[in-house]
Amino acid sequence: MNLIAIGGGELRERETFEIDTFIRELSGKAKPNVLFIPTASYDAVGYCELVADVYGKELGCIVNDLRLIKSQPNKNEIEDKIFNADIIYVGGGNTKNMLKVWKQNNLNALLANVAESGTILSGLSAGAVCWFDQGHSDYEFFEDEKNWQYRLLNCLGYKQGVYCPHLNEDKRLSSFKAVLEQQNLNGIGCDNNAAIWYQDHNATVITSSSEATVKVIKTELQQTSCKTYTTGDNIIF
Repeated sequence: MNLIAIGGGELRERETFEIDTFIRELSGKAKPNVLFIPTASYDAVGYCELVADVYGKELGCIVNDLRLIKSQPNKNEIEDKIFNADIIYVGGGNTKNMLKVWKQNNLNALLANVAESGTILSGLSAGAVCWFDQGHSDYEFFEDEKNWQYRLLNCLGYKQGVYCPHLNEDKRLSSFKAVLEQQNLNGIGCDNNAAIWYQDHNATVITSSSEATVKVIKTELQQTSCKTYTTGDNIIF
């Protein structure tokens, strides 16, 4: 399985462009088919247009999107788009709602199927969180912007552990550590402009900024360890 989980970064500002280029080249095709799934942003039109600009106009891919909320495609249309993709890119937003909509449309099984057959899975923020057993998520923000806190969210489970995006943003790391310690869990987190590239059981750090890092946090015997990885490092869990 080839999977790239991006911690965050402004696609509009091309902050993750080196990572996006890596994803495109990983396909090994001259003009790969990219399927953008914008469910987490409630199928935001501007987001779809932005991905089409970056992956289509700038990276030379054939870009399509799968809008499950506003368009409500049928089963055959969904399957055709997923099975024809060389690369699947999942956008950021509300992870909890996205997973709910995916389950209603059987995407959980479809994505697992194509991942095993060689399709590249990728995504940013919510589009990275979704692939793991659990995610350190801000989904409550979308339900109540004034009274919310980070929560663990059960996800697809394609990769083991708890994942946290935006690790370098205000208070995210301390919150993530606290949640892991409370439940005696191990986790991995990415700064903005950093990503983890999984090749089956191997994991490597790729970044679009020299300052961006990935951290592995372990809670064992009431002690917490935190190891930092930088560009090109192989991650040891």
